[in-house]
Amino acid sequence: MEQYAKLLRPQLSGVWHADEMKVNVHGQWQWLWNIMDSDTRYILASHVAQGRGAAEAQETFQIAKENSNPEGEPTFLITDGLASYQSAASREFRNTVHIAKVGIQGEVNNNRIERLHGTMRERNKVMRAIKKPDSPFIEGQRIYYNHIRPHQALNGKTPAEVAGLDPQGENRWQTLIENASKILRQPTE
Repeated sequence: MEQYAKLLRPQLSGVWHADEMKVNVHGQWQWLWNIMDSDTRYILASHVAQGRGAAEAQETFQIAKENSNPEGEPTFLITDGLASYQSAASREFRNTVHIAKVGIQGEVNNNRIERLHGTMRERNKVMRAIKKPDSPFIEGQRIYYNHIRPHQALNGKTPAEVAGLDPQGENRWQTLIENASKILRQPTE
């Protein structure tokens, strides 16, 4: 599923929200970095790292670029005031306007990604922590959030549907698995 999901190219709004949250990884606190498209709510990157530095932010930006459309760069990047974002954004993006120091109030805010973090905290609590930094749970959660879970804010659609990636099937999991197995079984040239 992870390999198949990386082949998909969502139609994005050009406004990305980035934020990090503390997670328990096998008894040690680490950071889960997330990047989400604003209009579609499509999660472009979920990355566990030990720190909150510019290197970790830049690595997350690189993952988001790989999982986005061919341009791979947002028009606007919205973050909180963590200095690591400014440093990483200036190295990774050429034409992106970085809007920093936003919170949960105001005309420009980071509420969408904060809501995602609430969802992830709920799931992580039930699981009693992530077992390892490269846990399949991280990518599985991203796939579930993007392709399976309907969102009230998207009028009952999934982020994938809003981003033009509707898998066309009644059982979304089954359809994703079938599509993934068809694509990944094809011989490469």
